Amino acid sequence: MSETHKNGMWLLSGSDGKIHAYKSEQQEIVEKKIEDYFIEFEDTKDSIVLCFGTKSFSDYKKRMSYYGCETGYSMFSVVDSEKNQILQSFSERYESPITVMQLFNIHKKTVDIDNILSAVGDDFIPDCDTVNEKEQICLLVGSAVESAVVYMQMFYICLRNVLENNLRNAITLTDSNRHQAIVCALITDVNFDSKNEILLGTYGNYILNYVYENNNWVEQQQFDMRDSVYAICYLDITGEGVNDVVVMSERGIHILKHEPRYIVEVLKNRLKL
Repeated sequence: MSETHKNGMWLLSGSDGKIHAYKSEQQEIVEKKIEDYFIEFEDTKDSIVLCFGTKSFSDYKKRMSYYGCETGYSMFSVVDSEKNQILQSFSERYESPITVMQLFNIHKKTVDIDNILSAVGDDFIPDCDTVNEKEQICLLVGSAVESAVVYMQMFYICLRNVLENNLRNAITLTDSNRHQAIVCALITDVNFDSKNEILLGTYGNYILNYVYENNNWVEQQQFDMRDSVYAICYLDITGEGVNDVVVMSERGIHILKHEPRYIVEVLKNRLKL
């Protein structure tokens, strides 16, 4: 999508080894050629795509897209959104199906009184589902058997076209495969330190929490959910103004809430009360 054309589309992967695009036109949903809108998803090597995504830069002129397949094949690319043209791309192959891929910035913009006031005069406020190309951009890749890895500085890797020399920037999430397959992931700031954390949901009943410290991803804690974890999201499900970690497991839905007194202290500090 470009800044002047932000109409939404639905993208679905099928068992036919393709990603299909659907668009709403005149009160009906019609299928479009994927290459006309997302050229990077045209060739999936005839493999079933298990996870994929795309995020625009803050100005919507470029985007970063990725997908992971049942065969262990994965692709990442930088695309000119206005011309629908691939600028740079690379692929990697793993030994097991790719179950998780997510693109994110290390730092998350803190919502405080200064940021709120500075945004009032902005003509264009970026969508929350964009990435800031001026900051470090990372790609999380998790598979069914191997440990998850985080590729650091993805944007610069592609533009310099020296992937072989930059793969050393891939950081392995130590012991992330010890609880069977990685099924899902959540990347967000759950401890309010203005840096994103990684939460991995595993088939072996655990949620693993990794934080970025001293240029490395380290496991901070783990949660035993007693059952296989299928999905994790972060939303205000209770309508109290604070997001909760919502987990879907084999047993049902679990809501992990923040300590209210801690939330009050964070709010006071950010609003300078």
